[in-house]
Amino acid sequence: PFTASAAITALQHMESSPKCVEQLQTNVAYMYEQLAKTELPHLVVTSDERSPIVVLQLERESVYEADITSGIMQECLQRGVAIVATAQDASHHLRTELAPAIRTTISTLHTQEDIDKAISALAESAKIVTARYPLDKA
Repeated sequence: PFTASAAITALQHMESSPKCVEQLQTNVAYMYEQLAKTELPHLVVTSDERSPIVVLQLERESVYEADITSGIMQECLQRGVAIVATAQDASHHLRTELAPAIRTTISTLHTQEDIDKAISALAESAKIVTARYPLDKA
């Protein structure tokens, strides 16, 4: 019931404030455009560019995936940017095991400056953390 009530309220808000949806779409488009221009060492975007939930994963599987995503999350947090790092053990209850990933969510309230800060923190953090692990091709 709680989830249904929240969904109904969200739909009512979107119907009464269509500019909210437009702003979200603008922010999402900006985020993906900026990510495409930014070097994110060993990371690739795996989410759909229409989604406000941005998912990044390592470009190749590694035994260090969970450590790397967790490290990037910690480095981003030190730079004032909160992201979520998921690990394989977080999906133990699912039938399909999910690869470790980094997730961040874009909202209507984010400014372009907020998005730029997040991408900068993500790029810096990825560079620092991935340098600690042997990820280059042999």
